[in-house]
Amino acid sequence: MCLMMYNSIAESIQQLSQNPNSSDSSKITDTTDGRRYKEIKSSAGDYMISLTINADGTPVFKSSKTSAWPLMCAVAELPPTARFNVDNMVLAVVWCGRSKPAMNLFVKAFVDEVLHLSDEGISVTLGSGHTVTWKVRVLHMVADLPAKAQLLNQLQFNGTYGCSKCEHPGRRLENTTVRVYLYGQYPLRTTESVMRQAEEAEQSRTPVHILYWNCLVHSFYSSI
Repeated sequence: MCLMMYNSIAESIQQLSQNPNSSDSSKITDTTDGRRYKEIKSSAGDYMISLTINADGTPVFKSSKTSAWPLMCAVAELPPTARFNVDNMVLAVVWCGRSKPAMNLFVKAFVDEVLHLSDEGISVTLGSGHTVTWKVRVLHMVADLPAKAQLLNQLQFNGTYGCSKCEHPGRRLENTTVRVYLYGQYPLRTTESVMRQAEEAEQSRTPVHILYWNCLVHSFYSSI
């Protein structure tokens, strides 16, 4: 038996709402100083909450095969010293069971809400009493390679076409699980090629290059 819990992102943001940080635009000292962040912010407006998401599995008990998969969010607009404080992290989803989560089911409610908050925003009353509408964006996802493969519905890094940057098939060393990528010129992966291959994998129900089937996580990245 598996259990899954979901917490509303909108309610969590209302509790964590603070004014955006100001920074010297000529210096790169944090993720909020980067070019990609500024591109996303220009499309969202002055009032934006951006999330860094992380998910991974961990054993619950030493004597049991039961594991828990939490999906956590950190708010990039909080100062770095406060961003990863446990009181400021958003616990969006928890899956608990003897098997790994079905990833599209695991992230569906989260992705649906983020897409809604990306379009409609959320009204938040600041400490000054002024009410503003914040738009929500996913800035990036952080995961180790096995969890990344699970979240993106793709082959692991040591599988054929396991590179997520290009379409190099790699070569497995004999009698090992090690895959090496010798120097060569191979097509780089693009958003368009990944989405096309995911559709092909969905229709054929067989892996196409790195992908098993469509991934809901791609939805909020392609919507930015």
